[in-house]
Amino acid sequence: MGIISNIFNYLGGRYSFESDKLYRAFEVEPAMNELDKQMVKEWADIYFGNAYWLVNSGRNVTDDLFGSDSNSDLRTLDIAKTVCEEIARLVTLDIDIQITGSKHAEYLQGQIDGLKEVLRDNIELACGVGYIVFKPSDNGVDILNPFEIIPIRYAKKELVEVIFIDKVEKGKDIYVRAEYHNYIDENNYIIKNKAFMAIDKSAAMQEVPLDVIDEWRGIQGEVNLKGLKHPLYAVYGVPITNNISLDSKIPMSCYSGCIDQLEDIDIAYTIFADETRTSGKMIFMSKFAIENANTGKQRTVLPKFVKGLDFGVTAENTIHEYNPVIQVDKHRDQINLLLSFIGNKCGFSEGHFMFNEKSGLLTATEVEADQRRTINTISTYRRALRHSIDRLLECITYYSSIYGLSPDEEYSVHYYFKDITANFEEDRRRNLDLVRANVLPKWKYLVNFEGYTEEEARRLVAEANEDGGSQRQDDYGNQMDQLQEQYQKGNKTVYAETEETDKGQREV
Repeated sequence: MGIISNIFNYLGGRYSFESDKLYRAFEVEPAMNELDKQMVKEWADIYFGNAYWLVNSGRNVTDDLFGSDSNSDLRTLDIAKTVCEEIARLVTLDIDIQITGSKHAEYLQGQIDGLKEVLRDNIELACGVGYIVFKPSDNGVDILNPFEIIPIRYAKKELVEVIFIDKVEKGKDIYVRAEYHNYIDENNYIIKNKAFMAIDKSAAMQEVPLDVIDEWRGIQGEVNLKGLKHPLYAVYGVPITNNISLDSKIPMSCYSGCIDQLEDIDIAYTIFADETRTSGKMIFMSKFAIENANTGKQRTVLPKFVKGLDFGVTAENTIHEYNPVIQVDKHRDQINLLLSFIGNKCGFSEGHFMFNEKSGLLTATEVEADQRRTINTISTYRRALRHSIDRLLECITYYSSIYGLSPDEEYSVHYYFKDITANFEEDRRRNLDLVRANVLPKWKYLVNFEGYTEEEARRLVAEANEDGGSQRQDDYGNQMDQLQEQYQKGNKTVYAETEETDKGQREV
């Protein structure tokens, strides 16, 4: 047993699998030490809202995964997940990836379009647990999380030896395929596949042939690939330095540096929640009066806010009403201070996370100045994502070539990430001024503000020039003014109502 069996439990179904049996099958040892395992456990628990300082959270996902020794009664704000959601939202904000240049580019575009549909959710998960892996397959791009990956060896912080886990359930039977990758060099890349089976979720796993189920029929037991500069998968890891230990190579969770503050904010919230629950009106009166009210044939049901007193009751204070006041401002300031700590440690600007809105309307320039730290952080995450997708495209190209899915042809990639502080119309006008001033090329304006790829934009500009358009940038600015004026007039004149009975529209 061990972390491998816990990973399998998380993937669904509680069954035994001896990790030593898996390591013996491939003659390897895991790269993660006990401290690494402990930290991954902690990050996963926190992300799923079941941190070690919580109990009765109502969600036991990571209890099943790693077990729980919680001994407190704190409630949670799930701020860790909120941070992951915000990073993923900003990183993938209006992301666009255009691949052009060949027939193979069209194939790659289809693969990436499918990836973009699920990219945000998976970036969020990566922020919480440290990393995810993109891997080409016959069905497109597989995205694996740390619970489906067993790191074996790193070389210069790159994961070069790993076991991927694929699980299939058929009735009570459990099937697991372990896919082992070992990248040694460009001419020596070994991939092995082994299958295991358990007759039910409580039985031990036993090695079986790969063709035991239809899904794995045809998969080769071992291949040796050549011509790859990198492994046939791409890792997207949180781009912060690992400070667990000098020997650790695993990527860190985005909130790994503020675990204590995440606990503190749950404490602050729990105190506020408890105060809210006990803030109702209470009336204190003599317990003797309460007992007399419940004597006789007819029982009197007193309101729950009536409390009895045994001692210290006199004729003057027999009945006393207590109306507690919730110290909302105090609690809000305390929680916002902790949010500031958490946001800062996760790379956000001061005040990015607050429970009260900023007053006034900020211009794009003011927001950009205020959010400089956030911008730098998100830019770092985006560069890491772009690097991973570039690597993934290389993997897809190699995979599609050897399996005859698409030819190995040249392609170019254009990335568009929206400025997180951009005011689109202000930026459009500013860039149009640059075009008029002969500073910004025409094609770049079309790429940045009209959604064209660089190739399309350059072609349109060239065609416009061939049709009599001026080669001069300043004339282009004048042309844009004329086009905008014509467009505005066109709203009134291009489509006019006819005098026909159907009141249809026709072009003038």
